[in-house]
Amino acid sequence: MKFAASPRARRASGTTTRLAVLLLAISVVAIVVGLVLTLSDSDDESRDSAAERAADAGSSSPVSIESAVGSARPQVPAGTETVEAGKEIVLSGTSDARRDGSVTPGEATRSVVELSSIALNDASPDKRADAALALGEHGDAIAIETLRQALSDSNARVRSAAIVALEDLGRNANVDRNDVVSALALALNAEDAALRLESVDALGEIGGPEAIRLLKTALKDKDSRVREAAAEYLAELGSQVRW
Repeated sequence: MKFAASPRARRASGTTTRLAVLLLAISVVAIVVGLVLTLSDSDDESRDSAAERAADAGSSSPVSIESAVGSARPQVPAGTETVEAGKEIVLSGTSDARRDGSVTPGEATRSVVELSSIALNDASPDKRADAALALGEHGDAIAIETLRQALSDSNARVRSAAIVALEDLGRNANVDRNDVVSALALALNAEDAALRLESVDALGEIGGPEAIRLLKTALKDKDSRVREAAAEYLAELGSQVRW
């Protein structure tokens, strides 16, 4: 059985729907309040003005659901120029720039080392998270160990960024998927249920025999959200699953 959207996408869609209903309810309340003001005012001009305000409330442009909910992936503010410069070199190292010699393998590797240092040691959680995301976009297996360590960061945003980066690496054909899955296995034992859920999402998106094995273990997680997500991904993977 194949679902139209992943469990993570369906959870995000559910959040968006609930917010849309809430915003609609607020709009209705605004219209009702305007009508009440219209009926309760004794002055003709005031009643007309109140009616106009009620009409404006009902016809005004709706609040952007996307801007209210945000992306399903963590939004990490841009880091310092050092992080951005390192990211630019790292990303160009995986493009034509590296192949045509404008960025050498040594330069790209050095940038990964610099980003790894920022991801693990910078005092700013935002900079650490931004560097972790850049490592995932780079697509180099040498970043896996750094991201594995970042899973134990004291800041939730950094831990989440490490999960996202590992998922990116797991989808890269140049990286051994099992090495990524091994790192994600650590997050399945985290105390933070949200991190365990994000790990299940990443494992489900990466797929493969080892990821499936870990998803099976997540069926016994103490948090119902983690169990449900694992079950949905296993159902989505279908014929790949052997019980």
